[in-house]
Amino acid sequence: MTYEMLFAGFGGQGIMLMGTLLAYAGMIEGKKVSWIPSYGPEMRGGTANCSVVVSDEDVGCPIVTEPSVLVVMNEPSLQKFYNTVARPGNVFVNTSIIDPHHPALARLVGENGERKSQKEKGGGRAVMSENVSATEDESVIAGEGVRVFKIDANRIAQDLGNGRAANMVMLGTIREVTNVVEMASLESALQKAISKRHRDLMEINLKALHTGAEWVRSHDVPLLTPAG
Repeated sequence: MTYEMLFAGFGGQGIMLMGTLLAYAGMIEGKKVSWIPSYGPEMRGGTANCSVVVSDEDVGCPIVTEPSVLVVMNEPSLQKFYNTVARPGNVFVNTSIIDPHHPALARLVGENGERKSQKEKGGGRAVMSENVSATEDESVIAGEGVRVFKIDANRIAQDLGNGRAANMVMLGTIREVTNVVEMASLESALQKAISKRHRDLMEINLKALHTGAEWVRSHDVPLLTPAG
């Protein structure tokens, strides 16, 4: 199986590290991998991104243009990449920074952005289109061959003791949803990636990985069904 993934966000959010760890974990498991970062002026206040491919077969092209896994940590990244997602696909959204009701997320799952409101009927919740399924709290929505995972990653990381571990929270959710690599492989990759002078961060990063995975297990995630 081949996973084509795109990670995007502000410079400083650990975008490159997420991609590096997944690629390294894939290598540990003997898979074929590629990791291509995008550097430049975009990184300063705009979008920095990296392409990652993890596959059981040789990687034909390391540049990901239609990701089956899209991870967006800020709104400019969502705006830039949401319409590139392959079907079937999974989109992971950091709702600490991105509006969980952003119109782009509705369009991803086949809604027209004009969701009916039950306020007119005495209720407070919006009603999903018939072709869209969701968890009760709408933190996971699915339709048209795409699932969108809305994770309050910064808050979760802050609750763990270090808001900068938001990227590890996201990485834990990705692993749990996709099974692209084993958790043990990610842990080994993290052990090798963190330098000796930052060993004090190992515990919080491992905890964030597992908390992200637990976030997925705590939700009744809709099945990923084909578009149309």
